[in-house]
Amino acid sequence: MKDKVLAHIIAIAIIIFSFVSVIDICAFNEAFYAYEYEKNDVADIIGIDDGSLDEATDVLLGYIKGRYETLDLEVMIDDDQVEMFNAKEKEHMVDVRDLYTAVSTVRYIALVVFLISIIYLSIKYKGKIFKLLANAYKRVLIVFASIVAALAVFALSDFYLFWTTFHRIFFSNDLWLLDPLTDRLIMMVPETFFFDLVMMIIVVFLTILVIVYLAMAHFKRKEMI
Repeated sequence: MKDKVLAHIIAIAIIIFSFVSVIDICAFNEAFYAYEYEKNDVADIIGIDDGSLDEATDVLLGYIKGRYETLDLEVMIDDDQVEMFNAKEKEHMVDVRDLYTAVSTVRYIALVVFLISIIYLSIKYKGKIFKLLANAYKRVLIVFASIVAALAVFALSDFYLFWTTFHRIFFSNDLWLLDPLTDRLIMMVPETFFFDLVMMIIVVFLTILVIVYLAMAHFKRKEMI
């Protein structure tokens, strides 16, 4: 019984690690930002040149990841030298960076739990662990896939409500309520940007879940030969 519980914990750790990794890869993909900027005419809306927009993106993403200490950045907008981000935007990004740090910590905890548990079971069962893991992973997969599918339906049916609900759950203030007419941060990444990002994360995540299950099922069959 204890080993079955541990196998389920491993499955959960795999899924959590995969989910956070997918978010990290997708949300910090600069090619995706370039595509969305062109699609949404971001440079023209802000009144900024492409080079300065790319620099602002690098500072924004670098700040979230801790490569930059501040979001202070002066750019040329409509022939005026101005600060790219205002005070409210900078305060909100402090919350975003804190959330990213917390989520990243969860990912590393999941990785440590996975490594310790998988080593223990591998030693105990002499490497013959895929039958145990595949059965546990299948059960956990059904639960997580159902949750993700439900979230996808929610996002597709009313993305505005989905996105505001997300913010109300994870942020304790209203700094995220930015004005698309005056706040350049929301001009850079409008609602359509986040819709595309969320859909990409869901599709990639579900694809990885299925690939991991097929891999486990394959090695389970090999163990039984």
